[in-house]
Amino acid sequence: HFERARKLLRECTGVEWEHDATNIYDQLSALYAGDYAYIARTTPSLLDQAVRKRRVWAATMLSGFAGMLAWLTNDDVRGYRQKLLEARSLWQPGEDGGWPGMLLLYAEALLSIYAGEPLRAFETFAAEHESARRTPISRMALTGALGYATHRGRCAAAALGSASVSPAQRQQLVAALKESISTLKRRGMTRSQGMGAMLEAALAAAHGQDRKAADELRAAVAKFDEAEARMHAAAARRRLGQLIGGTEGRELVTSGEAFMREQGVQQLEPMTELNCPGFRRVG
Repeated sequence: HFERARKLLRECTGVEWEHDATNIYDQLSALYAGDYAYIARTTPSLLDQAVRKRRVWAATMLSGFAGMLAWLTNDDVRGYRQKLLEARSLWQPGEDGGWPGMLLLYAEALLSIYAGEPLRAFETFAAEHESARRTPISRMALTGALGYATHRGRCAAAALGSASVSPAQRQQLVAALKESISTLKRRGMTRSQGMGAMLEAALAAAHGQDRKAADELRAAVAKFDEAEARMHAAAARRRLGQLIGGTEGRELVTSGEAFMREQGVQQLEPMTELNCPGFRRVG
C-alpha cells in the first residue's frame, strides 16, 4: 500500500512535502527492518536532491540517524561527520528543535558508538538531556518516549562497557540504563521490548553476570525476530555467540555475520556494537 501511495504521489503536482515525508518514512522503515543495503543505495541521492532544492526539513531528516547507515555500512565515518555538519548548518531550530533536531542528536551520539567513542556518545546525550526530555517529542507515548529511551540507553550501555569509566560515571550510566530499560519494558511494543532485553543484557554483562546476559540476549533475539528487526537480531546473535562460545556460539556468530555481509556491512565489529552495545570486551 505504501509503494502504491508513493507511485500515485509521483503523478501529482504541488505535493513536495508529501514526497519528502514518504521518502523519510521509507528510510525509517528500512532502518527498522535492518535493510541497510537499501538505505545505502537510496539515501545519498535523495539527500543530494533535497539539498539542491533547498528542502531544508527533508535534507535534515534524511541526514539523521536512519540516513547515517548509508555511510556507516561502508565504514565512512569521516564522510558522515561531514554530512552531519552540513545538516546542522541547514537546520536552524527554535526553542524546540522538533524531529530534525532530535534525529540529529541521535545521529551524533550513535556515530560516536560506531567510531569507538562510547563516553562521547553518552556525553552528547547528557549535554542535551534536560532540554530534550522537556520537548513534546520525547514525551510522546510511543515514537518519542520509546525512541529517546532506546538511543539514550544504547549510549549508556556502550559507555558502561568501556574500560575507562570512573566510579562516578559508572553510577550515572547505570542509572540512565536502568531508566531506559524500565521505559522500554513497561511501555514498549515487541521491538522495544527486544531493546529492553538487549540493554538488560549489557547491564548484566557490566556486573559480570554473563549467564544472565546470555539469557537476556536470547530474549532479545526472539523479540527482534518477532518484530523483523533483522540487523538488531543479527548483532544480538553475534554477541550471544561470542559470549557463550562453543559450537552453538560459532553457529550464532556465523549467522549474524552472514546477514551483516548480505547487507554490505564492511566492518562487522563496530556495526555490532552500534546495534548491540556494551559487549566490546567479547568482540
